[in-house]
Amino acid sequence: RPADGGDAAARGRLLALDLLHAVVSNAGPEFSADLRLQAAVRQHLCLALLKNGGSRAPAAARAAASVFTAALLRLRAGLKAETGVFYPMLLLAPLAPAPAVPPGVPPPPPPDALARATALRCLARVAADGQLLVDLFVNFDCDLGGPNLAERGMRAAARAAGFGGGGSQSA
Repeated sequence: RPADGGDAAARGRLLALDLLHAVVSNAGPEFSADLRLQAAVRQHLCLALLKNGGSRAPAAARAAASVFTAALLRLRAGLKAETGVFYPMLLLAPLAPAPAVPPGVPPPPPPDALARATALRCLARVAADGQLLVDLFVNFDCDLGGPNLAERGMRAAARAAGFGGGGSQSA
């Protein structure tokens, strides 16, 4: 495989993510009313996020996090199940502390600094939307079997900012 073929594929992937980001970011009320259009975009959105969210190409993973954040901000009403999957994968995983490694086992590679910065930027956008925080809390944290996405997001941001964010503290 020629080297420029891989570069072309990577550029094509980033272009596709940029186009998806533009579609999601500019979705208006008409978009929300058309269930067929929503279903078509949701299908492509999920496929793009699955393929690129865990990509070894850092630029693709960062773009996927930005696309997902735009979808949360604009289209969250129809993405509850998807939010439960992609929020931890795209926004929380880059901020997770390094796992403890037994002696003699090589440590995993350090997290990509740009991926961490992108996740923090995305979490800041989430935190700036009060209704989105309430929706995350009500739909995930208040569900007894839910993944506590609002709490985990704020703890990850606090930990990244150096404020700890460890166990629960009582008042």
